[in-house]
Amino acid sequence: MKRREKTINSALLKRSGPVSLWLGLVGLGLLSACAPGAETDELAPGSMTLDRTGDTVVVRVDGSPIYARDVRRAAESQGLIGEADTLEPGDPIFKTTLDDLIDQRLLALDAVRSGIANDQEAKRRLAAAQDRILGNYRVERHLEETVTEARIRELYAAQRELAGRGEERRVRRIVVEDQETALEIARRLGDEEDFDTLIETYVTREDLREQSGDMGWVSRNMLSGAVASQAFSTPIAGRSAPFQAGETWQVLEVQDVRTPLSRPFSDVREDISRFMTYEAIETLMSDLRDRAEIERTPIENLTADQPGEGLAQDDPAEDDLDAEIGSEDEAFETETSEDMGAE
Repeated sequence: MKRREKTINSALLKRSGPVSLWLGLVGLGLLSACAPGAETDELAPGSMTLDRTGDTVVVRVDGSPIYARDVRRAAESQGLIGEADTLEPGDPIFKTTLDDLIDQRLLALDAVRSGIANDQEAKRRLAAAQDRILGNYRVERHLEETVTEARIRELYAAQRELAGRGEERRVRRIVVEDQETALEIARRLGDEEDFDTLIETYVTREDLREQSGDMGWVSRNMLSGAVASQAFSTPIAGRSAPFQAGETWQVLEVQDVRTPLSRPFSDVREDISRFMTYEAIETLMSDLRDRAEIERTPIENLTADQPGEGLAQDDPAEDDLDAEIGSEDEAFETETSEDMGAE
């Protein structure tokens, strides 16, 4: 379970606020100074084209546009609004979030102009961020396909059906020594006399009095023999005929019945969705690992990592990844403003 929780956290839940976003803004194409529509960011390492058609420019920072959708996604990532909430330009949340994005853009532009965006450490952090963002986006697309409202309802219905086979009943009983007393109790219960009063009247032995009264919610596997048979064959709000159980005679009453998923769908939807999310990600990761060729360097061949060591050399694999990222669309870009804070 620990590995699964780690996967969930890294892929979905670690959404940060507007901290250290300038690296992501520099590297993933948020510094475009072109007009809305298809834009190419010539400042970023590895230019990329983004289609911003239909998105509104809310401010330009030294000619670099920030869009309404950027503001909304940033507000969502900070938990300031929900996916279904509206966010109008006059809303204080809109203004506060936009001010944060302006500060981030100023830092990003300065990083490019000063040249520090080309530092090897900056590139390494960008490469790590790209892995994280693409992973997040891959998981989100997978969940959109697998954890749908229809499938959540299907699982709820299936669980209700299974739970119905293991129902629980609320039972109370009176336990006495002989059949004659049990028959008298049954007769008086039929006359609607008080259940607890009859226990006080007829159950004189201390051990039998402890067995009498409310048994609480019981399942079939909690009971045995005649008690189980009578408890799960007696109608709800009904009473059994006197029956023998071992050396005692009993009369029981079934007060209510329930199943583990007798709660309405609205009460359990989030729990089911969370369970399906864990399962979907675990299945995805297991499938990817099964199909991948993973070659680990033997531990004895590894050396301790030293701060700053090897920063003078480029990693060809990172260059290849940069080229792939260059073709990603606007959905990829907006994820940057949510996730780079984790760096």
